[in-house]
Amino acid sequence: QEEEEGVSYFYVLAALPQLTSLDFSAVTRQDRATAAAWKSMNAKAVAGARGSPRRDRPPSPARA
Repeated sequence: QEEEEGVSYFYVLAALPQLTSLDFSAVTRQDRATAAAWKSMNAKAVAGARGSPRRDRPPSPARA
């Protein structure tokens, strides 16, 4: 679970780069750099998680 918390920390920083503190701690330049790297490595997964259609799979059929 600790690994998931680290991932969510960088997910939030990548989504909201203007934050100055998170979880009652100051956001450092290194945190921002790590979040930017995490975002670039996980852009496809993040887009899929938000419900955006992925190019590598066909769209789901509409439900009646």
